[in-house]
Formats: sequence, structure tokens, C-alpha cells
Amino acid sequence: MRVNAPPFRVSLRWGQPLTVSDGKGTCITARRGAVWITLDNDLRDFVLSSGESFILEKPELAIVQAFDTAEVVISPPPRVRPPALTPTLPQRLAQAFRRATGQSAAAMG
Repeated sequence: MRVNAPPFRVSLRWGQPLTVSDGKGTCITARRGAVWITLDNDLRDFVLSSGESFILEKPELAIVQAFDTAEVVISPPPRVRPPALTPTLPQRLAQAFRRATGQSAAAMG
């Protein structure tokens, strides 16, 4: 699953893994029980106990598996605001003119 929704809870049982694809920045929190997380192309594995969290640092596939039964909260990455648009040349000239003459934008109509 790709995570692009509000945070949500998932109940897991042994043998029913949860896969997260393209989850860079996604936070996985063990709410109840313990879970094991393995990442594609990574030799490390991670174990979370109840109350612990892990943030996916790369977009590779992550597999979350419960040791017995568990509940996890999946939180999407924080939204990044797009950079402010650079004013066009006419807009910059109008701003410079307003500053130089002390006129407000409303006065220029």
C-alpha cells in the first residue's frame, strides 16, 4: 500500500504481513504488541515494542509483521509545502514602483 491518507490503525496477526511501498517518511508505531520490520535492500531488521515508532527513510518496500497479534498506526509523511512562486518581472517592477512611491497595491487598482 502507498501511504497517502490520514493516520490509520491496522490490526496484524502472525502470518498476515503489511507491506508499505514507496513509504519514505511514513511513521510506523506499534500501538499494541510487538512487530518486526524488514526493508527491501537493507540487511537490518527492526523490532518495535508497544509505544515505539520507526520512520521509513527510503522509498523501498517495507514489510511489517506481528510476532503474535499487534496493532500499528501508520502515519503518512508530513506534507511539504511547495516553494513560493518567484514573482514575474512585471510583478517585481510593480513592487519596486510601489516601494519607491509609497503606494499600496490597492491604490494602484
